Amino acid sequence: MDADPDKELLTSVSEKKDFVLSIVFNDSSDDWNLARELGEFLVRTGPELAIGHALVARASRHLGDLDRANEALKRCRQLPMQPAEAADLLPLLAEEENRLSVKPDKLEPDKM
Repeated sequence: MDADPDKELLTSVSEKKDFVLSIVFNDSSDDWNLARELGEFLVRTGPELAIGHALVARASRHLGDLDRANEALKRCRQLPMQPAEAADLLPLLAEEENRLSVKPDKLEPDKM
């Protein structure tokens, strides 16, 4: 029987306490690859939802893929958001824009 990668992804995420909340509100994760995979899953299954693009942007920055982070951030900014969604995500987007505007040679690896 073939494994279902989406099910495996969602199981991994569900096993981590406050995984998405920690990423969105604290810019913290013990697994940025998993965070990016979750964002990619959300973009694939709900491309009109800003949260997926925001997760890809934040995780990609932490993984050092700044071009991908900028592209995801740009896509996220183009999407309409409901007021509650905007209240949660706009601060994240502003923080990502600020961090991504710093020259890469000025970033310390732990501070990306």
